[in-house]
Amino acid sequence: MSESDCISNFTSDNPSLEKLDREMQKGYKLQLEGNNSEVLHLWSETWKDIKYLMDQYGTPDINSFDDVFNGTQLVYNWAGDFEIELGDAARRDREYCQQRIDFCREYLERYNDPLEMNAKNMKADIAETYFLLGKTDEGNKLFEQLVAEDPKWGWGWIHWSDQYYLWKDDHKEPDRAIDILKQGLDVPGLEDKFDLLERLKDIYCEPIESDSTRVASRKTRRKHDN
Repeated sequence: MSESDCISNFTSDNPSLEKLDREMQKGYKLQLEGNNSEVLHLWSETWKDIKYLMDQYGTPDINSFDDVFNGTQLVYNWAGDFEIELGDAARRDREYCQQRIDFCREYLERYNDPLEMNAKNMKADIAETYFLLGKTDEGNKLFEQLVAEDPKWGWGWIHWSDQYYLWKDDHKEPDRAIDILKQGLDVPGLEDKFDLLERLKDIYCEPIESDSTRVASRKTRRKHDN
């Protein structure tokens, strides 16, 4: 189906590229206003529209769809922002955990490079969510797979260690977190080595307790990756 045929089939109630762009930008406006619940509702529908439009246009992956979409914001970038919203929501309310897992998995199914930064972040986010659900065995298994796929990615080790210290409210396990970070430091050619050493310093010298510090850490990781 040609692009013009696709557009002619849309009605005002159906997804379109123009509507998709408006939904994304409205979500960012709601973010600035602090309306997180509305952002989650709106962007959940936005993701459904993205999947629908990708199928309609026959685009096999997110990057190909971004070329067709040509919106104010790349879907690639928006996806990371939506995931942060889902992650914050899952920490407030475990009811959002499955939605977060589903979104990340669906994104990965529509992405063509499993070792690209967004894809690695999504894999880490799935593993983290299993820790939130108390399924540590599954979470550890997924982190093991992640660092095996790309052992040089320092943030893979950092994110894994954070489950035992930074993100753990009660009964922190600094020894386990340190052990994971030291495994990462042993990897030849490790990337993000400075960040990993900073996390070690935080555990040894400056315990991280505040929610604001945790949120800043998540945003730093995304900013550093992009």
